[in-house]
Amino acid sequence: MQEPVQWEVILPAQRHCPSWADRPRSTLVIEVPGQSAEEILLPLAVGKALNLRSKRGELRTVTRKELLETVTDLQRSCAKERMFSHLERRDMAKGELMARLGRDGYPRFAVEHALSVGERCGLLDDVRFAERFAQRKSRSGWGIKRIEMELGKRGIDVSTLVGWPDDFLAMDEEYQRALDVATRKHVKEPNACGKLARFLVGRGFSQGIALRAARESLG
Repeated sequence: MQEPVQWEVILPAQRHCPSWADRPRSTLVIEVPGQSAEEILLPLAVGKALNLRSKRGELRTVTRKELLETVTDLQRSCAKERMFSHLERRDMAKGELMARLGRDGYPRFAVEHALSVGERCGLLDDVRFAERFAQRKSRSGWGIKRIEMELGKRGIDVSTLVGWPDDFLAMDEEYQRALDVATRKHVKEPNACGKLARFLVGRGFSQGIALRAARESLG
């Protein structure tokens, strides 16, 4: 039978951390009689949750196994709440959210649990996300290539989307979108056509469509 252990959570000093960077971690220190202290890095929210339980007088007499089981449960519940927090701000793809939770310090089992909850609740749907993202960006003047690249950055491989791109975008309007963008763009000579075509390619339009739209917009 395991003996009760002493433990504490050390929270990091407050500091600014960019949203793209790994988030600060808390440290769980477990002291087992006759052994060296054990340190475990945890997501900040999990450390705070453990501290709150300590203040409430809970977990005063626990074995190492019981403490780690509590930590596991908290990692799942905190990852789920963090997922809800992210999705309240904006819609996200599954891969993007997975990366965010990973930067928050959640282990894979907790991340997978949160994502499965999100999918069951209908909050996570990569097909729906791709459709909304593609339509929104096409209206703002993006071409299909750039849309595909940005979806890839969010963890969505468009080759896995049934019906891509025809069922997601009006592909017969791709040239008209490029022409609209080209018409609004002021480009100075010399070589205005080449400059405008390169600009359109940078917006994600194919080279053929970009050159055709550039020529037409310049008369």
